[in-house]
Amino acid sequence: MNLQTLAKYSGCSVSTVSKAFSGSSEISEDTKNKIFEIAKELGCFEKYSKEIYGKKLIAVLCPETESAYYTSFLSYLNTYISAHGGTMAISLTGFSKEKEAELISFYSSQNHSDGIIVLEGHTQAKKHMTIPTVYLNSEFENHYTDVVNLDYYSGIYDAILNFKLSGHTKIGFIGESLSRRKLEHFRSAMINCGLTIDENLIITSDKRFEQAGTDAMEKLFSQGSLPTAIFAAYDYIALGAIEIIEKHGLSVPKDISIIGSDNIKLAHYNKTPLSSIDPCADEACKIIVDKLFYRIENPRYCSAQSITVRSRFISRKSVK
Repeated sequence: MNLQTLAKYSGCSVSTVSKAFSGSSEISEDTKNKIFEIAKELGCFEKYSKEIYGKKLIAVLCPETESAYYTSFLSYLNTYISAHGGTMAISLTGFSKEKEAELISFYSSQNHSDGIIVLEGHTQAKKHMTIPTVYLNSEFENHYTDVVNLDYYSGIYDAILNFKLSGHTKIGFIGESLSRRKLEHFRSAMINCGLTIDENLIITSDKRFEQAGTDAMEKLFSQGSLPTAIFAAYDYIALGAIEIIEKHGLSVPKDISIIGSDNIKLAHYNKTPLSSIDPCADEACKIIVDKLFYRIENPRYCSAQSITVRSRFISRKSVK
C-alpha cells in the first residue's frame, strides 16, 4: 500500500495524506482522523505513522507498574530511549510467561515496533529474532540476544556483613512469593559471612508490598523469638515490618535493625532513613538502551553478550 492508493481511498491528495501523518497544523483534526481510520482499515497506519514520524518505537515489556522499583526502570529507560530519538511503548506481562511470549510475538510482527526490551524475562530468546531485543534479567542463558543481569548478591552480602560488623548474629529474612532469588542470596551471604541461619527467622508471606512486611513481622512476634536484625526482600516489605515493630512498642534501630532492597525514594525519606540495596537501575538502563539501538542500527550484528551490573549497599540509619 503506497500513499497514492491511500490518498485515493480517503479522497484526499497525496500531499494532504503526507501532512496528516506528519502532524501538520494545516490539516484539520477531522481530516486527519478520517485518513487515519482508513489507513487502519487498510492495515498501513503503523507503516506510515512510523515512516513519517521518523522515531523508533521501542516496546518495553514490564511485569507491573504498582511498585516504585519497576516505575524507576521505566523512567530511566524512557530518558535514554528519548536521548536516542526513540519513543517508548509499555505493555504489562503480569509476570506471566505466556503473556510475555504473546507480546514478543505481537511486537515482532507487522512492524509493530523497532525494538523490544524485556524486563524480567521468563521466555527463551529465539535463534532468529525478527526484531532487535534486549533482556533485563532472564531465567535462561540467552545465546541469541544481549542480556543485562542485575547482581543483587554483591549488595546483599555487604548488607549481611554490615549486620555482622554491627554485632548482629540473630538475623532474620522476610519476603514474599516473588523473592525466592533474594532468599537464596541471603542464605549464601549468611554462610559466607560465617553466620548461622535460623530457619524460624525466615518468613515468606503470601501477601505483597507493605502487607507482606506487616504479615511477616506479626508472625515473628507471635513466635516469641525475635531477631535483632532483619533483611527484607523489598523496601516496601521493610516499611511494613517497621510499622508492626513500632506497633509493638519497639523501635528501629534501637531494638531491631532492618535493611531493605531496591532503594526506592521512600526509603531515604522514611522517618528512620532505611538502609537498602541499590540495583543501579540508571546504569543498567543506559546499557540496555545503548545495546538495543546498536542492534537496530546494525542489523547484521550477530553477537550476544551477557552483562552484569553489580548492586551496592546503601547505609542509612536503620542499622545499629
